Amino acid sequence: TLSSHKAQKPPLDTKAHRTTFLHSALTLMPAVALEQDSAIRAKKQPSLLASFGAFSDTMRERFPALLTAFVILVLGFILAKFAAFLAQRALQKTATHRTAFTIVSKSAYIGTLILGLTLALRVAGLDISVIVGAATFGLGFAMKDILENYISGVIIVLQEPFHVGDMVEVGGDLGWVEEIEARVTKVKSIEGHRIIFPNSTMISGALTNYTSFPERRLTVKVGVSYDTDLPKLIELVKGVLDNDEEILKKPAPLVLFQEFGDSSLNLVVKFWIDQTVSHWLKVPSKISIKLKKAFDDASINIPYPITTLSVNEHDSGDFLGLLSERKGLDARATAEQTVRDDLARQ
Repeated sequence: TLSSHKAQKPPLDTKAHRTTFLHSALTLMPAVALEQDSAIRAKKQPSLLASFGAFSDTMRERFPALLTAFVILVLGFILAKFAAFLAQRALQKTATHRTAFTIVSKSAYIGTLILGLTLALRVAGLDISVIVGAATFGLGFAMKDILENYISGVIIVLQEPFHVGDMVEVGGDLGWVEEIEARVTKVKSIEGHRIIFPNSTMISGALTNYTSFPERRLTVKVGVSYDTDLPKLIELVKGVLDNDEEILKKPAPLVLFQEFGDSSLNLVVKFWIDQTVSHWLKVPSKISIKLKKAFDDASINIPYPITTLSVNEHDSGDFLGLLSERKGLDARATAEQTVRDDLARQ
């Protein structure tokens, strides 16, 4: 009986055993996964020392190219300054504009500098196709007006349509050229204002240069009464012009009949002056004063504007009645004023 009792073991609770095993497994799984992830990262990511070593190897391999690019860049700056100096020396014998030195020297400097920078980037191993494309598009879009005016300034310097001191007319504005810069031209108007024109305006539109030639033709208009002897008048005007020292004899002055005006016979007087000696505003004023005096001496009238009123026979009765009524009102007003004056004196 005792032996039978010792041989018996307590029954095993399998359900509790499975629960304990699952709890232990779930507890250990995050730690194992974290350890595995750390091992994978350690294999994929190189250490800081390894990265620095790779960078050092790359710099060691590319150091000759980078040093050559730096030398080329320095030489580019030096050659750009030398090119600007040579451009100025070359223009001293040919260019008359002071601005030509600035524009051409800057163009030579910038062009040589860009060439040196491009060569340096190529030697350094950099792909500059994207950089050049983006820079070209950006500069072309953002600096369109600036580049247009700059190129126009170069054209003005080369073609010389006007010089500093010339009298020009642009867009209805008249004045003297003060300064020609790389992008703008400064003009002093005859009223004393400064007008700044973009150089593109100076070459794209119509421009009148009044000082391109020393001779200049001026015009004076004259009106005389209808009873004037025109041949005698023309000879009188020609005599006034011939006796003036500032009017050129060749080309000869012209006195031309222009039109039948409303109140006068209109003539136009044209003559030439040397504007390097005479003023183009003062001479016409002087000639007009001389002509007025000559007309007065010859009893030639310069008429006032005259208006002729014609009334047809159908409206004449109404018109005459209106005049009679108006005269009656004027007479009544005069009589009333006379009575008031008499009362005031009494």
